[in-house]
Amino acid sequence: EGMDRMAQKVIEEAGETSIAALRGDKEHLVRELADLWYHVLVVMAASEVRPEDVWRELRSRRSG
Repeated sequence: EGMDRMAQKVIEEAGETSIAALRGDKEHLVRELADLWYHVLVVMAASEVRPEDVWRELRSRRSG
């Protein structure tokens, strides 16, 4: 369904992850984080963004 659907899934999973964190349910949080990471990776792949690109950005924030 394209990038619109992929982005929608990231937003949906981010919300569900936040709710699980607020409720303090670790097992549910782990499941929701797995879903969120999966959908983020799908967006990354569709956008030709490599995990290395993200790690580089995170390292630059840490050292700056």
